[in-house]
Amino acid sequence: MMQDVPMAKVLGMGVFEVGCVALAWSIYSLIPREGMYVLDASAMTSLMVNMLTLAVAAILISTGMFFVVYGEDLFD
Repeated sequence: MMQDVPMAKVLGMGVFEVGCVALAWSIYSLIPREGMYVLDASAMTSLMVNMLTLAVAAILISTGMFFVVYGEDLFD
């Protein structure tokens, strides 16, 4: 039997999934490809972008879970 799912929960799951993909990408990009990293300007820029991606992923995951848990109560 189908049950109606509130739109806020659907939105929350979508945001959560995008956050998980961003988290997976940032962890994957930390893996060294050709030997060890040399901390030159390019590597530092890449590391800074990676840390920003981790921060965005954390915000998306927490926001998505907030809407999944409290979505029904917010938009009643």
